[in-house]
Amino acid sequence: MLLYLSLGSRLAPLLLMLSAILAGMRWLHDQPALAARHLNGVAAALYVVAGLVVAVPFAVRMGLIVGIRTAIDHRDFELAGARIEQYAFWGGRMEGNLLFARGVARAREGRVAEAVPDFLAAARSDDPLVSRSMAVLHAALGAFALRRDADAVRLFAPLPDSAIRDYCLGRIAERRNDPRAEASFRRSLGLDPSFTPALYRLLRILSMRHDVTGAAALVAEFRRRNPAEANAPYLREIMAAIERGEVLADYDPYQFSV
Repeated sequence: MLLYLSLGSRLAPLLLMLSAILAGMRWLHDQPALAARHLNGVAAALYVVAGLVVAVPFAVRMGLIVGIRTAIDHRDFELAGARIEQYAFWGGRMEGNLLFARGVARAREGRVAEAVPDFLAAARSDDPLVSRSMAVLHAALGAFALRRDADAVRLFAPLPDSAIRDYCLGRIAERRNDPRAEASFRRSLGLDPSFTPALYRLLRILSMRHDVTGAAALVAEFRRRNPAEANAPYLREIMAAIERGEVLADYDPYQFSV
C-alpha cells in the first residue's frame, strides 16, 4: 500500500510535466512571430528537450523506487543497494528507509564501516517507515563488529534489554577485563534461554575458574529450558572438557549479521 501511495504521489507530477511539455511545444509551434522567421520548430524542439531534462530523471527515479521496494521485499539487498545508488545518482532524496536499506546492503557486502553512518542517518531521519531503535541497534552492532567499543556502548545504552545487546556488552566487558561481563552474559541468556553464544561465553568464564559445579548447573538449566537441545553432543563435549580442567577456546560464537 505504501508503495502504491508513493507511486501515486509521483505519478501526478510526472503527468503534469508531460502535459506542460506538450502544451508548451504546441504553443511555441503556433506562434506567428516565430513561424514568420521559421523558428517555431526549433523553439518547440528546444522546449521539449529542456522539459525532458527535468522529466526523464523524475521518471527514472520513480521507476527505481519501484525496483528498490521490490528488491527489499524479496530480501535481495545487494540489488536494492545498487538501485539506491542509482536513485541517488539521478538526484533522488535519500529518505530514512532508503538509508537503512543501503546500510543493510553495505553490511551484507562486508562494508560495515560504510553501513554504520547509514544506520545512524536513518535513525535521525524521523522517517515513519524506519524503526529508530532497530536502526540504532544495527549501528551499534556495526560498531561492535568494527571493535569500536566506546561507540558501541554509547549506542547500546539507550536501547531496551535484548539477548544480543547484553551479549555484545558482555563481550566488550571481556575485552576490557571487566568482571561485569559474566552478569551481562547471564542477562542475555535470561532474556533468550536458547541463545547459545551467551551460554558458551559463560561456560568459558566458569572453565577459567575451574568451576565444574557451576558449569554443570548452567548446562542443566539450559537443557531444562531447551528440551530439543538436551542431548546435543556439543553440550557433552563442553562439559567433558571442563571436567578435565580445560579452559574453553576463546572465540566469539556470534557474528554481526543483518
